[in-house]
Amino acid sequence: MNDSNSLKQSKRTMTMKNKILTSCLVAVLLSLSTAVIYLFANKPKTAYIDMQKVFSSFQMKKELESKLTDVEQHRKNILDSMELHLRIFSGELDKSKEKDPSQIKLFNGEREDFFAKQKQFEQDNSATQQQYMDQVSKQLSQYVNDYGKQKGYEYIFGADGSGILMHADDSKNITEEVTGYINERYKGGK
Repeated sequence: MNDSNSLKQSKRTMTMKNKILTSCLVAVLLSLSTAVIYLFANKPKTAYIDMQKVFSSFQMKKELESKLTDVEQHRKNILDSMELHLRIFSGELDKSKEKDPSQIKLFNGEREDFFAKQKQFEQDNSATQQQYMDQVSKQLSQYVNDYGKQKGYEYIFGADGSGILMHADDSKNITEEVTGYINERYKGGK
């Protein structure tokens, strides 16, 4: 009878161990399933934009570029006029038989003014161009940030040819949507 009780006790212990093992296995599977579902359900929404295309298509950039071109052309016209005057003045000096020192001094002064003005315009053009690019970049960044928040993106990467983003699936390219959005925002739309 001892063997019979021992056998029953052994079966109960095995059954109990199987139940505990099964319960643990079910708990582990449920935990893994929950983790997998959580990871896939909470996968970040990401996309990328072609920065060069967005930048070159941005209406604000086009307007400031046009404005800069107008300013540069106006400055070029001033320099061309000064240069033409210097050429005429130089020709008159070359034709005169007696070189008037006051005229030579005047010519040299006007030539120095021309070179100073040329240098000033080059610096001003460069500074204005940098100022405009900074304005465009700042506004563009704000609009892309707003777009990302509005559309629920966690990340929007900028493909700019620098090697930071080496590959992306074309289905993640939102360049056209972002370009439309930023130009609409720039015009005052929502």
